[in-house]
Amino acid sequence: MHFKDGDYKKFDEIVMNADFAWGLQNLIPDQKRQKYNNQKLEGKKYSCSTFMLYLGLDKKYDHLLHNNVFISGDYKNNFMEIEESKVLSRDPSFYVQNASVTDPSLAPDGHSALYVLVPVPNLRSNIDWSRKTGSFRNTVIKLLEDRAGLTDIKDHIKYEKMITPLDWKEELHVGFGATFNLAHNLNQMLYFRPHNKFEEFDNMWLVGGGTNPGSGLPTIYESGRITANIMCNKYKLNYKEVNIQHNTYSLQG
Repeated sequence: MHFKDGDYKKFDEIVMNADFAWGLQNLIPDQKRQKYNNQKLEGKKYSCSTFMLYLGLDKKYDHLLHNNVFISGDYKNNFMEIEESKVLSRDPSFYVQNASVTDPSLAPDGHSALYVLVPVPNLRSNIDWSRKTGSFRNTVIKLLEDRAGLTDIKDHIKYEKMITPLDWKEELHVGFGATFNLAHNLNQMLYFRPHNKFEEFDNMWLVGGGTNPGSGLPTIYESGRITANIMCNKYKLNYKEVNIQHNTYSLQG
């Protein structure tokens, strides 16, 4: 394996836990790949992206539960806006986490931390996030006021961080800004997803949402266990009882 500083090292096994599309396109030369070359990766279907707000507030909102889901008034249309027309919705579904009601230590006394997630189209849309970020942020704040009952939230924001699909791609190295990796249509699920023992290279393994069994935290954790188990079987080891002593490198974005 060649490194940016010019160094070269050999490894018995390589585990890639970078985003699948980004990792292959940026860490392995296109000519080294056949089944998953850049052209074929472009032809895959990818999940939606997400617009995220992380808010530090100098107020508590105890009427909100820890987990809160607000469904669009026209859920089907909102879904089609994300998947088909690929436009920003004026009435999106969204999720709010108010973790401070469970663990007050997450914020100073009398303060709280909110996390807001809004599903939006991935970067295969024509949305110019360099221009749309501010206006969509204002849309989300208005949703929090009108639908989540946080009528005075603008007066209490002391810290704010936004993550857009462009940030997912450029800062967090997620292919096409698709937060949940490859789409979960029938021909990209389970066995039809890239295998944990990566098909194109004898000593390369995958973990994460881009391999079996799929995206979502429980399944992502399971992908790691599946991969570790298969690797141990290769060396006739029990992964629950011993650590692999072979030279292994984790390939990350």
